[in-house]
Amino acid sequence: MNATSTHTRPSRRNRRLLGGAVAVAGLALLASTAPGVAGSLVTSKDLAKGAVTTSKIAKKAVVTKKIADGAIKTKKIANDAVTADKLANGSVGRDQLAPELQPLWAFVWGGPTINKGRGAVAVESLSAGNYILTFDRNVSACGYTATMAAPTSVSPEQVGFISVSSSTADPKAVNVRTRDFDGTPAAHGFTVQVWC
Repeated sequence: MNATSTHTRPSRRNRRLLGGAVAVAGLALLASTAPGVAGSLVTSKDLAKGAVTTSKIAKKAVVTKKIADGAIKTKKIANDAVTADKLANGSVGRDQLAPELQPLWAFVWGGPTINKGRGAVAVESLSAGNYILTFDRNVSACGYTATMAAPTSVSPEQVGFISVSSSTADPKAVNVRTRDFDGTPAAHGFTVQVWC
């Protein structure tokens, strides 16, 4: 019994078409997986120093959540980069100001003694109602305000007149004078504020 085989080898043209289809499919698969493969193959340690320059970073690529805490140091901030409109309300208080920008003040009572204050280092009574109050820096070009004051509401009320002026003898000091209502020099408690 004779049998005739129907199996034939693909023609050269068909083999070329098949090979081309396989190549296209392979390229499509590679294209769809390349980002994931690249992401796992290229890590930060594979990048040479200075390889990623500013011009290589896409606009808006570096967002806040991509910046590690403490990554931006003071020396990395350009001069004048942080302006007033960039500061959140209340973010800079009196305690955040440099010492030379903080208001100077003193509350003097008894002795006389500096009971509390900022920047005041000494007080001396020159005579009844005449004081020299010294600060830790030059205050000769500053402005001053002074009020009579007592430490508590149950302390003797301080009633009379008070004046304050710069000292001609010491640029770090101010002269404070306290008087009774009739103008008689008298010792009183007081608060002095210096505005520079």
